[in-house]
Order: sequence, then structure tokens, then C-alpha cells
Amino acid sequence: GIRKIKMDQSTTDFSKAWNQFSKSITEKKDGKDGGPSSKEEALKVLQTITKLAFGQDEAKKTILVDGGALELITTCACSRSYYTEEETIVSESLKAIRSCVVRNPAGRAQCRPARTLIYMRDILLCLRYKDNAVLAEDVLTTVAAVCMGDDLNALQAAIQLSELIEEVATMSTSSVPSLQNKVAYLRSLFSVTRKEQLGDDNANISTIAETFFDDVVIAEKAKITGNEAFSKNKFAVAEGAYTKALNLVMLHAAHAHDDSSSVLPCIKEFVGTLYSNRSACYMNLERYEDALTDADLVLKYRPGWTKGFFRRAQALAATGRVDDAKEALGKGLVVDPGSDILISELEKLRST
Repeated sequence: GIRKIKMDQSTTDFSKAWNQFSKSITEKKDGKDGGPSSKEEALKVLQTITKLAFGQDEAKKTILVDGGALELITTCACSRSYYTEEETIVSESLKAIRSCVVRNPAGRAQCRPARTLIYMRDILLCLRYKDNAVLAEDVLTTVAAVCMGDDLNALQAAIQLSELIEEVATMSTSSVPSLQNKVAYLRSLFSVTRKEQLGDDNANISTIAETFFDDVVIAEKAKITGNEAFSKNKFAVAEGAYTKALNLVMLHAAHAHDDSSSVLPCIKEFVGTLYSNRSACYMNLERYEDALTDADLVLKYRPGWTKGFFRRAQALAATGRVDDAKEALGKGLVVDPGSDILISELEKLRST
């Protein structure tokens, strides 16, 4: 399977070859659960993922992570409890994770459903009993790569890994300068992240840590379900999926702040996108007032986003408020004068 994947393949052929390779590793064999059958096979898989992801463009890296590369990494490392006894496997797995997430926002986002930070938490827990500064530094480097440019990952790591990272700083071999530099960097990152996401109110950290991140993963999967349904014109199904996602994340906003309009900054863009998608569903279902309500919420959570002005204008025009629709488009064009979608919609309204 490995031989069929070539670095210079077209995106389509690369995707097909990767899916075949991944399936060959993860499918059941002789009635047994999938996964590598030996340490040697696990190493080969991890090295292959690193090689395939390293230096690739974002499109091919996204193919890998959407096709389960991060899940396959943890399968290779954990299926035989290698992380408790085989440091070579752990080291190769961390290298493979970094190759998937560096310069790849889709890879960092996929770390949540792949439970990549949980895997690194388990390694840090094992390091309580193994004084290994080299491996500890490798873990901290990978945590930094997963969090860089992804505020939600950074918040999860700040809440779930901080204490373990402080334990690393007290290891007997922790005097290694490069390890201390990594600890200092993550301390700073986590401090800034807490301040930005939670402000001065740290009282809700334990509540967020228990269920929030798992629910965000479920919401992200529901969004994918909604997108697939929408692409097939199954608008009622798509609306239900987006509503499920919104209910999950907005429930946490209400619980943490006693105000359903309060959302952590790291998921405001996600929430705005969900409202935009649901507004589009309502338009296709001819529920125009609902579409307008959601369009207004898009602009609340993603102010200045072109698609929010577009959704609002569409809903207003559908309810006969054409002048208001033109005004919405005009406001959008002030923010983004070159927006083709806003210009096209405005020309359409002027011609009617």
C-alpha cells in the first residue's frame, strides 16, 4: 500500500492511495481489531505518515488528516500500549503529529476529534515514572505545534495539561535549558490564552474542562453532517444538524455566564458560521423570518463577515424589504468593497 502513494501524485490520486493505505492498516484482520500487528509495522506506518505530510502543500496535508492520519498515529502508538514501554514508537508518533499540523490549520482542528491532546496527556502521565528529558521536550514541542494558531486547542491544553507540564519542570533532568525554554513558552501561551478566553474569571475552568471540549467535537461533527445534507438539498436535515451543533455550544455559554449570548472568543467564528449555514437552510425552507434572525446573529458573532451581510440581505429581500436589503449590502461593501457576492446581489436587487 505504501508504494502506491507518491509525493508528486495529483490530489485525487494521492487521496485514493492514502485511503487504501489507511484502510489496509485499520480494517479488522482474522476477526481481530485493526491496527499494526507488530512494533516494526507501527514504526513503518508512523514514518510513512511523517514522510507523506512533510513538505506537502496544505491540500494534501488536509487529505491526510481528513482521511484519519492523526487517528492512525494514536492507534499505532496506543493499540499495544507502546507509549508505556516503547519510547521509539512514542517519539515517531510525536514527529508524525507535528508533520500533520505544522502550517496546516485543518490538521490542528482535526486534533480535537482525534483526541491528540489527550494522547499527549497520557504520555505526560507516564513521564511521572520515567525521568526522560528528551522525550518530555518532544512532547512539549508537539503540544506547542498543536496549539499554535488554534485558540481552542490552546485553551484545552491550558486547562488539561498545565499541571502535568509543571511536573515536567521539576523532573531531576529538567535542568536541560532547552526543556526549560519549552516549559516557559507554554506557561506564557497558557497564561495569555486564559486571559483572552476567560478574562479575569477563572472560576469556570473546571466546568469547561469536564464537558466543553467533547461537546465542541460533537458540534463540529454535526456541522459536517449538516454540510453534507445541504449539498444534497436535504435542507431540513441540514437545519437539524446545525441546530444540534448550536444547542451544544450555546448551552455551555449559558451555563458559564448565565447569558446565552456569551460565547468564548475561540468559538465565536464557529458559532457565526453555524448561524450562517442555518440561515441558508431557512431560506431554502422558505422560513424567511427565521433566516433573518440567524443572519443578524451571524453579524453578532462574526461582525464584518461578508456572508453575514449577504444572508441578511437575502432574508430581507425575501420578506419584501428590498430597500433594507440594499442597505445591508451597502454596509457590507463598506467593509469589503471588492466583494463579488455582495456586488452581484446588489445589482440583482437594483434590476428588479
